[in-house]
Amino acid sequence: MMAGVLRNADRGEAFSHIARRWCSRVLLSINLLVCLLVFVLFTFHPATFSGEWNGSTVATMALTAATIAMAAVTLMVGIIAVWGYATLREQSENIARETAQEAADRAVARMLGQLMNQANPAQQGPMQDMTSGYERRN
Repeated sequence: MMAGVLRNADRGEAFSHIARRWCSRVLLSINLLVCLLVFVLFTFHPATFSGEWNGSTVATMALTAATIAMAAVTLMVGIIAVWGYATLREQSENIARETAQEAADRAVARMLGQLMNQANPAQQGPMQDMTSGYERRN
């Protein structure tokens, strides 16, 4: 397994992508095993209730089920929030990098234009007709 991770890292794949892919595989495997275990347990040992079905018993069971469902939803929301934060952070870094590169390119072009204007003040705009010094042959 470690050799596969190193091979992916050699290809330039970021560690966060490798970890995310492997963690999702491991979590899927654990989920499938737990579902299989629950299915087997309830198939061979069905849940029975030997007591009386009165109002307080039904309310207790309903509230317990609601609590478990809310805990599961809260856990899923937390996992999605962490994943969303990591994705937003990565995307904002990419956007910042691209914006900085564009700003640097514009600044360099503006500075080159100013240098060319200083070198040859007869030309009107930056980098205007750079081929004017060459003779054209038909």
